Amino acid sequence: MQSYSEHSKGFFSALFSSLFWGITPLYWKALQSIGAMELLAHRVIWSVLILGLLIFLQQNWRATSKIFSSQKSMCIFSCCAFLIATSWYIFIWGVNHNRMIETSLGFFMVPLISVLLGFLFLKERLRRWQVVSIFIATLGVMIRIFEFGQFPWVALILAVTFAFYGLMRKIAPFESIPGLMLETAFLAIPALFYLVYLNWNGIGSLGHSSWSITLLLIGSGFITTLPMLAYAYGAKRIKLATFGLLQFISPSCLFLLGVFLYHEPFSKGMATSFGLIWLSLSIYIIDMLLQGRSKLTRGGFSWKTLYGTDTVS
Repeated sequence: MQSYSEHSKGFFSALFSSLFWGITPLYWKALQSIGAMELLAHRVIWSVLILGLLIFLQQNWRATSKIFSSQKSMCIFSCCAFLIATSWYIFIWGVNHNRMIETSLGFFMVPLISVLLGFLFLKERLRRWQVVSIFIATLGVMIRIFEFGQFPWVALILAVTFAFYGLMRKIAPFESIPGLMLETAFLAIPALFYLVYLNWNGIGSLGHSSWSITLLLIGSGFITTLPMLAYAYGAKRIKLATFGLLQFISPSCLFLLGVFLYHEPFSKGMATSFGLIWLSLSIYIIDMLLQGRSKLTRGGFSWKTLYGTDTVS
């Protein structure tokens, strides 16, 4: 069994990653003049360097090398690499093509798919009011889809790839830094070739743009790895359903930025959807608190009730 300390660290790591991702559009908007594929390549290259440095400082090469000793591990992390690269690309493209509200829809859908994956693959169960909260959130998301009037492919790709990434990271047999290092390493060679190709033809941004752009490109590694490490750490230590519902925070931030800062269209239907999703969150959180209080009054309170860790990986 994991300790309360591990559970709480996992919970707050997941919370931090959701908040951090919610404000990253501000960063990518500053690089809007650069193509999404080039930005993705920079994210990969600089992330590999940062993660390599972390592993070197921690002297954790042995744990990293063990990943290569298992075919199962290699398969898991190659799948993770594909899923996260797709998610990163679609997110950047959506933000920089003024489709931030649609990207927020995708991340609103992630918790719903995560709960379904937890039920199908990890045998996780939900209490009655948790089921009610999921139903209300689903209704809110469906209103958002109806409001678009067309198939929201950006939202769907984001939701599916990121939810499956969360599942794969939960069952992965290695810790966050070695795992994320391997994921980005899978992508590093094609990313490097692409950047070399761009610079060879004089159309790359690194070294051919202002110093501010160059520094932002280098900083993309830090912006990428920090929340990803927190995400991977939290995914292994808390219940997938709780982990998924925490991720409503990130799309809420995206939605607010899209409407109030970047003035993307906002309708009554969107307002209704947004209200329903937050109502579902309130029900879920109140249910957790009441469940914890009930155990406390019976003299058997456990913090794992609050953090949703009755399923330990």
